[in-house]
Amino acid sequence: MRLLLSRILPLLAYPATAMMTPPTKKIVLIGGGHAHVQVIKALNVNTRPSNVEVTLIDLQSAASYSGMVPGCVSKLYTLPQVQIQIGPLAEWAGIEFVQGKVVGMSLEDEEKKTVQVEVNDEIGGITTKE
Repeated sequence: MRLLLSRILPLLAYPATAMMTPPTKKIVLIGGGHAHVQVIKALNVNTRPSNVEVTLIDLQSAASYSGMVPGCVSKLYTLPQVQIQIGPLAEWAGIEFVQGKVVGMSLEDEEKKTVQVEVNDEIGGITTKE
C-alpha cells in the first residue's frame, strides 16, 4: 500500500507558479473499509496537496477491523473495540464523509464525472445527491 501511495501522491501535486492556481482534483473513496482507512491516513489534510479534495462515501458509520473480528467472536474484544468510527476519522483527515448508498456513477464525461448517492435527510426521507 505504501508503494502505491508513494506513486500516487506525486501525481496529485501541481507545479506552483505565481500566475496560476492549480486546478482542484477530487478523489472519491467508496467504502470505508480497512484499505481505505490507510488511504485516508495517507491523504490527511496535513500531507495531501492543497488542491486535492477527498470525499468518502459509506452506508455505515463504522467499519470492523477484520484482523480483530475473530477476537470479537471469541469474546476477547467487544464490538466497539473492533470498529473504526468513519466520521471522526474523516473529520481528523479533513475529508468529507457522506453517509449514504451509492446508486449510480457517470464516468463518460471527462470534465464532469459524478457519483450519485442516496442519503437519509433530517425528516427521515431519502434524497439523491451528486
